[in-house]
Amino acid sequence: MHLVVTKKEPPERPHTIPTDQDGGNKLWELLVSCWSFEPEARPSASETANMMKSIDLSNSANIVASTVSYPK
Repeated sequence: MHLVVTKKEPPERPHTIPTDQDGGNKLWELLVSCWSFEPEARPSASETANMMKSIDLSNSANIVASTVSYPK
């Protein structure tokens, strides 16, 4: 989030989030909305949870796990 705030732009879409699947596209849209520079434009926690429930990732094994990175 720090990089998003300082650069005022979201990171590039990782190759692990497929562009040819609806679930991958919806997940990326959600992530981008969560990274919005304007706090009012970001979804609430409950909106985020509802959006996550509606995203079908059944054809995309471990998308979420593969996009998580931890600081070293």
